[in-house]
Amino acid sequence: MVPLAANYLWAFALIVMTNQRSNAETAEARDHFELIFNTGPDAVLITRLHDGYLFAVNDAFETVTGYTRAEIAGKTTLDIAIWTNPGDRKKVVAELVRNGYCDNLEFIFQRKDGRRFNGIVSAKLITIQGQIHIISVTRDISERRLAEEALRNSEEKFRLLVENSHDVIYSLTADGVFIFVSPTWTTLLGHPTSDVTGKSFQMFVHPDDIPECMVFLRSVIETGNRQDGIENRVRHQNGAWYWHTSSAVPFRDEAGRIVGFYGIARDITGRKKREAELQELLASLQKALEEIKTLKGIVPICASCKKIRDDQGYWEQVEAYVSRHTEAQFSHSICPKCIQKLYPEFMDELESEHDHTKTD
Repeated sequence: MVPLAANYLWAFALIVMTNQRSNAETAEARDHFELIFNTGPDAVLITRLHDGYLFAVNDAFETVTGYTRAEIAGKTTLDIAIWTNPGDRKKVVAELVRNGYCDNLEFIFQRKDGRRFNGIVSAKLITIQGQIHIISVTRDISERRLAEEALRNSEEKFRLLVENSHDVIYSLTADGVFIFVSPTWTTLLGHPTSDVTGKSFQMFVHPDDIPECMVFLRSVIETGNRQDGIENRVRHQNGAWYWHTSSAVPFRDEAGRIVGFYGIARDITGRKKREAELQELLASLQKALEEIKTLKGIVPICASCKKIRDDQGYWEQVEAYVSRHTEAQFSHSICPKCIQKLYPEFMDELESEHDHTKTD
């Protein structure tokens, strides 16, 4: 703001100095002054120091405040109430009296229609016709303030999201050094975030997984797009390894060059454990299925002794073969025909027990 105000001051001072020169030189200086005075987008005012009388304003003043030159003729800045707080002008005057200039002071101003706007003011003192005047430049920064407020709101929402996310949110340099990790890192992995930032991700990733992680990050740089779904193990503070799945997007500098990564990592240790348990169960079921299928095939059995020949060509008892290929267990007894053949002396007693059971 100071260079701009200085330009206006220089141009006006040039007019004053050339009053004693030829009319042609004075006219040329005035032309330069008017060009500078009216071209800029900022409101420029020349006002009398002691009362704020409006000596001159530029075109931008009309645009910013809504007042025409005709409407402000013969009035002061206090008359048209562009100072929302009249005491603010006193602050500017005090600063000018003390230092001879003021730089980028922010105040709330009021337009003709009553709407208010944020403005920053830079000013210097000049002398016109023996009286001290102020030449000031005021820039409307209302849109900037709205943008800053929107940014603050956005940052606050982002902060709340980061601090309350169940996933780890992180950023890395292009070399893989942590710039930032969210508090969830500490919750899931134990390390304080201060022990993580500034260190390479390789210090925390399982050595066997580092090559795949490097390929993953290179693919983000080469494609310039988001990459998803890499799974790798990350070291807990207690030394245990936890499984994470990550997604990453590139971030760029002002020249458009990729200088790092933003990423989100989710803990999938529980899922990995369940997958391993499921694989073990499937393997057990597959083995059992294969053994059951063996019994469904043709089983070579001796017609005389009833032994079964196994896959290696050995003959073994039926009990041993069936027990080895199924979960069945055997208990032994003797059927009536075998009792009659082997132990005929017990047949009368066996038949008596049988008849008694039928009667009951």
